[in-house]
Amino acid sequence: MAPRPFSLSFVLLISVFSAFMLGACASGSGGDEAASALARAEEAVISAYGAVLEAEGAGADVRDLADRLNNACSLLVEARFFYDAGNLDEAFRLANLCVEISGDVAREAVILRNLAVGQAEWNFRVTIALSFLSIAAITCASFYGWRVFKKRYFRRVLGMKPEVVSVEP
Repeated sequence: MAPRPFSLSFVLLISVFSAFMLGACASGSGGDEAASALARAEEAVISAYGAVLEAEGAGADVRDLADRLNNACSLLVEARFFYDAGNLDEAFRLANLCVEISGDVAREAVILRNLAVGQAEWNFRVTIALSFLSIAAITCASFYGWRVFKKRYFRRVLGMKPEVVSVEP
């Protein structure tokens, strides 16, 4: 199975995040708020990613969600850059925006997964019903065809005139 493009980008972004996690920590209450916002954003992105994977596994079309999740990951990377540069207000704002987008993606992924599961159940029921109808139609057509064949055969056999052949010694 070929790797999904958004999966690869997500793995790359997580590796970038882990490298930045080793970076400098800001001091003061603003730094704590920004750091907690970044942590919430990372958790939200991971949670949304799991929800998108579940929706995709259920058969939902997640291309739009994957694009939006990639945008959220980009915002998280930018927030981490601003945090490391000391611009805590911008890091806090971008992290909160990332949490918001990731939450929306996760909610929509759950909805899409539920719809895909419901559609799969409906398709299964329709397939079973059509299979039984097809079997019934083939059985009825076979019995009708046999009756028609049998009538024609008996008419032909009864319509034959036997001939008496004399055998000479």
